[in-house]
Amino acid sequence: MKTCTRCNTEKPETEFAKKANSKDGLRPECKSCQKSDNQSWYTKNREKNIKRAQSWRDSNTDILEEQAKRAKQKRIQLKIQAINFLGGKCVDCGLQVDNYNWPVFQFHHLNPEEKEFNVCSKLYSSIEDIFDELNKCICLCANCHAMRETK
Repeated sequence: MKTCTRCNTEKPETEFAKKANSKDGLRPECKSCQKSDNQSWYTKNREKNIKRAQSWRDSNTDILEEQAKRAKQKRIQLKIQAINFLGGKCVDCGLQVDNYNWPVFQFHHLNPEEKEFNVCSKLYSSIEDIFDELNKCICLCANCHAMRETK
């Protein structure tokens, strides 16, 4: 047990954030007091922080563009991996995936009631995170997918 220096309440040590250079390795104030302090500081300094962040974005457009480019490449690689996980071709017409035609491939849920999420909306995470959802799908090209959906 430890007493918070802000609210003077005795709480378990799990209620205190870590601080490596203190004697006990914990911050003097509890997490809830620290959160309250952070929120009030942000509220008081909101405009200043917004201006600082905008200024950073304005002077670092090259960094932001590079980050966006890397994120897009990662999504492309993950989509190609997902397509290959499902066989690398359209189940209906047999169109094979390559580095140029990957955008035409879509993931069709065999049982829409089992669908938890849209696979392409999760391509920012790792392929392992979407394996379970991919197992409920088949890979179709856009034309074949449209044909199935209109039947």
